[in-house]
Amino acid sequence: MQFVGVSLRLIISITKGILRDRTVRRAVLFWLVMATLALVALGFWLLDDWLKAHPLLFLLYWGGCFWLTITFALLAVYDMLRVRQEEKK
Repeated sequence: MQFVGVSLRLIISITKGILRDRTVRRAVLFWLVMATLALVALGFWLLDDWLKAHPLLFLLYWGGCFWLTITFALLAVYDMLRVRQEEKK
C-alpha cells in the first residue's frame, strides 16, 4: 500500500512540473499529438484486419487513442488559458 502512495506522489509531482513550465508543456503536447497520429495511422492501415478480428483489443486500442486525444485536447486548452493568464500579468 505504501508503494501506491509513493507512486501517486511521484505522478502528481511530474504533472505539476509539466503544467508549470511552458516549454515542457509544449513538448508534451507535441509528443502526444505525434503519438496519437502514429497510433491512428497504424490502426487504420497496418492493424486494421487484426483489430477487426479481436473486438476487445479493438475497443482497447481505439479507447487508448481516444484517451490520448482527450489528454492533448485538455492540455491544449489549459495551455491556452495559462498563456492568456500570463499575458494579463
